[in-house]
Amino acid sequence: MPGQAMEAWGRRLRVATLAGLLFVAALGSLGDGLVEGQLAHDRPVAPLEGGSEVLQTFVVTAEGLTALDLLLANYGRASEGQLVVDLLGPLEGPGGAEGANRLLGRWRVDAATVEDNRWRRFALAEPLEGRIGQRLALRLRRDARGRPLTAWASAGDTWPQGQVYVNGLEQSGDLTLRLHYATGRWGALRHALARAGLSLATGLGLLAGLALAAAWLLTRGLAGG
Repeated sequence: MPGQAMEAWGRRLRVATLAGLLFVAALGSLGDGLVEGQLAHDRPVAPLEGGSEVLQTFVVTAEGLTALDLLLANYGRASEGQLVVDLLGPLEGPGGAEGANRLLGRWRVDAATVEDNRWRRFALAEPLEGRIGQRLALRLRRDARGRPLTAWASAGDTWPQGQVYVNGLEQSGDLTLRLHYATGRWGALRHALARAGLSLATGLGLLAGLALAAAWLLTRGLAGG
């Protein structure tokens, strides 16, 4: 009987160890941040020529916004002049321009360095905190010189939280845009659980339960049933 008790305790220990390892692995797979956005690239938005402007609104969904990526194009020909990209907000009204009077970031890009159909990253000097739920805007403008540039966009409204405007007029579709958040692992987990309608405590309980069940099944398999 003592031998059977020791064997039972050994089995419980193996289950607990495997459950802990599986739980840690699940958390580690989240990484230190998350990437969201609209990745469809069906068509180019209107050409960015001298004096023209394209503005894309979006909603901040996590803490620590660190960078934004745009899929740009130059129609196969190098351009001249400058592309100016501004991060604005928070927006106050339903329109693309209302409340867009606070500059959160600005980048000046030599148009000659824009590569055709390639991602371009615009990194913030510091992560944006405390802005979950706020509506911001990314604005692209050209100076009066050089051949046109453009940015890729979706054909339809694939991103309900955002809207694209060309020279102040609402258009169909959304810019092809990636948003990078440095949330940390716990922030990424909290965000993923919130998207699923779960609290952090409930989600951790479910993960722990799944890890424990998987460990028990693995232990039974290793023990030959």
